[in-house]
Amino acid sequence: MLVFSLFILKLGVSQEEIEQTIIHDGIDRDFMLYIPSGYDPSADQFPIVFNFHGFTSNAAQQKQYSRMDAIAEANNFIVCYPEGIENAWNVGWDFGSNEDDIGFTQAMISTIAMDYNIDRQRIYACGMSNGGFFSYRLACELSNTFAAVASVTGSFTDEMLANCSPTRNVPVMEVHGTDDLIVPYNGLAGTAIPIEDVIDFWVTENICTMTPDTTAIPNTNNFDGCTSEMIEYLNCEDESEVVFVKITGGGHTWPGGAFPLPGTSRDYDGSQLVWDFFNRHRLPAVLSNDEVNTSTLSIFPNPVKDYFQIKGNEELEKILLYDINGKLVQTSQKELVNISMLNSGLYMAMILTDKQTSLIRIIKH
Repeated sequence: MLVFSLFILKLGVSQEEIEQTIIHDGIDRDFMLYIPSGYDPSADQFPIVFNFHGFTSNAAQQKQYSRMDAIAEANNFIVCYPEGIENAWNVGWDFGSNEDDIGFTQAMISTIAMDYNIDRQRIYACGMSNGGFFSYRLACELSNTFAAVASVTGSFTDEMLANCSPTRNVPVMEVHGTDDLIVPYNGLAGTAIPIEDVIDFWVTENICTMTPDTTAIPNTNNFDGCTSEMIEYLNCEDESEVVFVKITGGGHTWPGGAFPLPGTSRDYDGSQLVWDFFNRHRLPAVLSNDEVNTSTLSIFPNPVKDYFQIKGNEELEKILLYDINGKLVQTSQKELVNISMLNSGLYMAMILTDKQTSLIRIIKH
């Protein structure tokens, strides 16, 4: 994994929209951040929602379409809108992407955590269509990172289903229309399994009561051609849950979305619905601490004049040193590193060991 960003010590921020680039697997990868005006780095840690776009879409469109910024502003959480390669996420399709999007997601979390005070117990993922598929993949493969996930018009591929083995019970929400023609409710061979099979999988996986509570969502708009019901599987193991928002007459759309697409429920705001679900869940502290990858490594001395030394019990593989612009300026495979030739300033050391990758800021006198 190779990561860089513009490293900034943030003393305080107002409402911000930020575009950022990191390098992962030698490829420039982009994402957008929305930081609510209530963000205070000296206050409590802030939740973060990763909101993944659909196939052929992009981060900016998902930001505009889902209108999640307004929900983040009202509820004080950060939103990240990642950008997929070739406008796609790797979910095992023959088309789309085959990039390491799991590693990219981990790299985004590490990068954002360097600049913002995020709550590791409250990291969430949601997405539209292909982004919904990928959110489920994150639940399967990074279950100790994401407290809960939500899929809007997404599903599983056969391959995802066969390989899904989360290490904890992950709360999940599926929002899906019965008239979806892109990711059909009854499935599409080779592309998506039936939605009710997705729900059955998670109900079994989370060891939930098999009989759900079903509640009609008020039909406040008589002109959208849709009605919705919330089907909740509660009493799941470890306080997880499975929520299915079934939209009768709904299409391949985000409820309440900004674009006037046919089959869009106008009875509620999909982003608010997703956040209300996320807001009920957090990782147990022991899991979030494990997943932080808090390093046993340290750099001494720091600030440094000429030499610094890596201390810790892990087997060192390589040290990559980046300047404030993200340029690689030095590499080393030794625990004692000579940086006397570098200019004074702020640097970032990426330390690769046999166990993990750690990022540590270094101040050079």
